[in-house]
Amino acid sequence: MTGERFHPIGPLAQGAPGRALRVFDRRTGMEVAAKRLPLPEGRSDFDFDFDEVRRQAMAAGGLRHPSIHPVYEVVGVGTEVWILSPVVNGWSLRAELHQRAALGPAAAAAIGLRVLDALAYAHRHGVTHGNLHPGNVLLAPGGHVVLNDFAIPALAEETTARLPGFTAPELTPDDAKATHPPQPPDRNEATPEPAAEPGPAADLWALGAILYTAALGRPPFVRATPAATVEAVRQGIAIEAKDPFTALLRDLLDPDPARRPDAAAVHAVLREVAARPAFEVVTVTVGGVEIVGRPIPADAPAPPPAPPKRSRRLKPATLVPAVAAAAVLGAGLALLVPVGTTAAPPAAASGTGPAAAPVPDDLPPFTKPLKPCTLVSDDLVRELAPSAGEPFTYVKGAFTSCSWKSDYAVPEAKRGELSITLDTLDSAAMSDATFDLSKRVASRLHTNYREVDGLAHDAFTYTDTATRGLRRYKVTYEFRLGNLRGTVEYGRSVGVDPDGSIAGNAEKVTRLVIDRLLKRPG
Repeated sequence: MTGERFHPIGPLAQGAPGRALRVFDRRTGMEVAAKRLPLPEGRSDFDFDFDEVRRQAMAAGGLRHPSIHPVYEVVGVGTEVWILSPVVNGWSLRAELHQRAALGPAAAAAIGLRVLDALAYAHRHGVTHGNLHPGNVLLAPGGHVVLNDFAIPALAEETTARLPGFTAPELTPDDAKATHPPQPPDRNEATPEPAAEPGPAADLWALGAILYTAALGRPPFVRATPAATVEAVRQGIAIEAKDPFTALLRDLLDPDPARRPDAAAVHAVLREVAARPAFEVVTVTVGGVEIVGRPIPADAPAPPPAPPKRSRRLKPATLVPAVAAAAVLGAGLALLVPVGTTAAPPAAASGTGPAAAPVPDDLPPFTKPLKPCTLVSDDLVRELAPSAGEPFTYVKGAFTSCSWKSDYAVPEAKRGELSITLDTLDSAAMSDATFDLSKRVASRLHTNYREVDGLAHDAFTYTDTATRGLRRYKVTYEFRLGNLRGTVEYGRSVGVDPDGSIAGNAEKVTRLVIDRLLKRPG
C-alpha cells in the first residue's frame, strides 16, 4: 500500500500477511490499520460495487461502542480496496488459542460477555456482524475485547469459504461445498440458491462456535473437507447438556435460528459461568462420545509470580477462571511496540499529588452510576489541558469515560489530553480476574510496565511515546478498587518528558481520582 497519501510502516500482528498493515496517513498525520479486501484476481466480469462496500463498512463505522472496532474510511489504491481503522495493539483470540490451547468455560464466558455486549449494541442499531470468528476477536490492553470486520460482505464471503465451521448454516449458500472462495457463476449454469442475509441469530450462532472453541481449544465442526464441514454445520451438534454452559453451546449451535436463545438468555448463562470459582478443562459429550478440551501444554512458560496483595486475592490453587486465562493469554502475547514509538524506562513513583486514603480490604461494592467528569476540578483541567473546552463523555451501562483535549490553536508543546475511564463489574472477583488479564497484556506490550503498590487494591502504569507523525508522550495508570476498574491517561504532544512533569501529573490525577472514589457517599 503505497502512494502520495500512505506510507507503509509494517505488518499488523493480528492480521493476514500482506493484507493487514500499519500505515502512516499523511493526510491526517495518524498511524492507522489498513486491511485489503480479498478481491478475486483476473476476473473482469466479477461484480464488485465499491460504493456499496463503502456504504456498508461506514454504516458499521458509525457504531460507538468500546468493543467495536470503528472504520475510518474505505479507499481505493490502484486496483486494490483498503479499509482504514484505528490501530489496536493486541492479540487475536485465534492466535492465542493456536499457541495456548483451551481457556476453559469461565474464561471463555468472560470473553463472550464482552463480545455479546458489542453484538447486542450493534443489533439494536440494525447492524449485524456477519463474519464472526476467533480471528476477529482481539484481546486488547485494559481488559478490553474488540470485534473487528463488522458487516463487510467481501470478508464474510472469504470466511464462508475458508472457515465454514464458523458460518451459521443459514448463511451458507447451496454451492458452499466448493473448496475455493466463491466465484461468479458461469453464465451457462443455473444460479444457485443464495444464502440468507445475516441476522442477529447468525451472529449468536457464531458466538456459540467461538465459545466452544475457546473453552475446548478446538472448533465444534472439523471435518476432512470443507463440504463435509458445511454439512456438519447444517446437521448441528448433539451436545449432551451436563450443565448450563454445555446447554448453552447446544442451543446456540442449533441449525434452526428460531430455536436459538436470545441475547438476554445468553448473557444470563455467561454471567453465571464467568463467576465459577476454579479453572477447569471442559468435557462435552457429542453423539455419545466424550470430547475433552485441549489442556494447557505442560511445557508452557509459567507466568511471572505476582507480588502478595492485601486485597481479595485467591490462592493459585483456586484461581478464578479468568485469572487462569490471564496467565494463558499473557504468556502468548508478543511485544507490540509500533515502529516510530519508543518506550521510556519506568519512572519511580514521584509522590506528587495527594496521598490516597488507605484502601480497606472490605471496601463496599460500587453500585451507583459514576461520573468521572466530576472527579477533577475545572482548574486542574485548565492546567493540564489548556483550552480544552467541554469534555467528551461516553456512557455504556456501567462503563463511563470522560476526556479533555486541548484545542489545536494551543501551541503543540503545550497541548494536553486527559481521560478518566471507570468500569463497574458485577463482583470484586470478576474485576480482579479481568485486571490480571490486563496486567499480562500490558506487561507484554510495554517494556516500561511497572506495578504500583499501595495505590489501590491493584495498580500498574506504563508510558507510550511517539516521535513520528503526531508526537506524543502519554502516561497511563490502571487501577482496581473492589469491583471497580479505572484508567487515567495523561499526555502531551511532545516526544519526551525531561522534567517528569507529565508522569507526575498523571500520578497526581490518579491519586486524586482514587481518593475521591474512596470518599464517595454511601
